[in-house]
Amino acid sequence: MQLTSTTDYAIRIISYLTEKNGSASANELSDELNIPNSYIPKIIKNLKNNHLINATEGMKGGYSLAKSSDEISLYDVISSTEVTMAINKCLETNGVCSRNCIGTCRIRKILFNLQTSFNYKLQSITFRNILNDESKQNQYLF
Repeated sequence: MQLTSTTDYAIRIISYLTEKNGSASANELSDELNIPNSYIPKIIKNLKNNHLINATEGMKGGYSLAKSSDEISLYDVISSTEVTMAINKCLETNGVCSRNCIGTCRIRKILFNLQTSFNYKLQSITFRNILNDESKQNQYLF
């Protein structure tokens, strides 16, 4: 699985707002994070729809975290911008299998276990962890 640019930008935005501990305008996010200004509304919409970002209008408006940074995980951000989190089609909710053997496939069982571990790791890494534990990044390795 390779993360899209949208996801990369979303992670940058949440990281920036965590570090700033306040709000930022679209122009500030664009300038500080090297994200095209025209792309900010699309990313913000995804994050807002998933209750990760608040948007305030007006002169003193901007974007801020909707939750504490210790309540926002990498999984939350990635799943808000990616079409799927599944590493294979057979792990999707509709369970597509070209061989029609989802219940007995040994490879699917392995992939399911990998998917479960992957999701758990992403859910356990919050943006507060990332901000506070920069020197301990190796603890997040599998």
